[in-house]
Amino acid sequence: MLQIVIIVIIVIIVIIVIIVIIVIIVIIVIIVIIVIIVIIVIIVIIVIIVWGLKCSFLSNPLLLLSHYRFVFWFHTFSSLFFMFFIHISLVFSSLIFSFSPYRFSYSFPNFLSSHAIFIIFPII
Repeated sequence: MLQIVIIVIIVIIVIIVIIVIIVIIVIIVIIVIIVIIVIIVIIVIIVIIVWGLKCSFLSNPLLLLSHYRFVFWFHTFSSLFFMFFIHISLVFSSLIFSFSPYRFSYSFPNFLSSHAIFIIFPII
């Protein structure tokens, strides 16, 4: 009887260790994917800003900062970049609180605040 109890305890410990390892691997994969997406977004924003600067220099070098193309591209992609990070923070907060007993009280305000900023920031 004691051997059966020991075997059951060992099996439970092994299952818990396997679950923890799988969760750690999933979190690492999610972080790597987010880092890759952030790097791609930064590269795209830099390329578009440089392209806007080049267009501004070609059209009128004296009005570089007030040129409508540069202002348009800078504002558009800085807004998109900001909203992207808001959504990444929403994903992380939902992951962090998904196992929490307070997940409903945290997830809904996070959802509202992030989407309010998502709607209001481009208007500003």
